[in-house]
Amino acid sequence: MLPVLPLSPCGHGEPAELVELTDRGVVYSWTIVAEPNGEDTVMVMADFLDGGLRLTSPLAGADRVAIGDHVVVENGTETPFVLRLS
Repeated sequence: MLPVLPLSPCGHGEPAELVELTDRGVVYSWTIVAEPNGEDTVMVMADFLDGGLRLTSPLAGADRVAIGDHVVVENGTETPFVLRLS
């Protein structure tokens, strides 16, 4: 489950609804972040819940990804969550 962050005070009148992301997401976009230590990170933006939720996260377990690929959310070790190709 994703970490729950406080909502901004800009007009959200309803409490957040916690939903387990068991479905696969679809890669919307991606980029490579060049790290100073030479270990580049693939960052992915993926749509979940029929486009109702877009997450940005590191991609785990792969160094290549394409728009339209399917991903799942997993717990991360260095970040709260990561995306993995499915």
